[in-house]
Amino acid sequence: MSVALVCCFLKMMLAQEVDEPRSDLPPAASVHNERGVALVYAGQYDEGISELELAYAAMADPLEHRVGRGKVIGSLRSALQARYAATGDVMHLCRLRGLLRRHRDELSAALRSAGRAEVLAGTEGAIRALDGEIAGRSCAPPAAAALGTAAPVKPPPPVEAAPQRPGLRRMRVAGGALLGVGFASLGVMTYGVAAVADNRQKLRSLTATVDASGEPASEAQQAAAAALYERARDRRTLAIVAGALGGVAVITGLALRVAGRSRVGRLARVPVAPVVLPGFAGVAGRFVF
Repeated sequence: MSVALVCCFLKMMLAQEVDEPRSDLPPAASVHNERGVALVYAGQYDEGISELELAYAAMADPLEHRVGRGKVIGSLRSALQARYAATGDVMHLCRLRGLLRRHRDELSAALRSAGRAEVLAGTEGAIRALDGEIAGRSCAPPAAAALGTAAPVKPPPPVEAAPQRPGLRRMRVAGGALLGVGFASLGVMTYGVAAVADNRQKLRSLTATVDASGEPASEAQQAAAAALYERARDRRTLAIVAGALGGVAVITGLALRVAGRSRVGRLARVPVAPVVLPGFAGVAGRFVF
């Protein structure tokens, strides 16, 4: 391998850009966000919603954390609408409307500009849509009856649980297994991306050493460059394959978990879908900012 070929190879390798994971959420919020998303994936909506609310509360500055707040609000909107679709309880819509009003008011106060109407147009539209959907139903919790005036309430007769089909349980078990495989594959993808970045840094250091010496690259340096290139290429392929398999496994596992529930008919219409992207995992909704 000639010296000119080695130098050309090093420059080509350094010119390749590998996207490193970034997050719009600070570390304190990211921990709650990831935990909340995982709980929503597992069908534990109430616990997941509480974690997402903690993630939002951890971002106190409406301007500095505007993008991160928007992502968490979008996940909260999808999760609360899912709970309403599954239960029909209007309190989930009332809770969502309160979150959106708080988001609008805090961002509006922080902007203090003539263009804030355009910035908040999506949030205002979502609030108006909720107003229409709630349609005059009360958001107040049921008031406790006055002492001595409430009529005795008879307990409802026991309702026998409908027997579940064995096939539904098998679907839930298979879905849980696929979710485990998917998250493990995404962990392998993260390792592969980090390994590629590490090899790129080592190639930069090797190139700087060769350039600083003013001498042609030695055989040992040429061999080291070739080895770094092979490792970077292998890790990059590993990251791509693991990311693709992990994404498919997570989405399929979630679908099986949802389909394996006894209330398949209603949950199949829940407007929630998982999103797995480099640096961000969340619940997709139709919220536009």
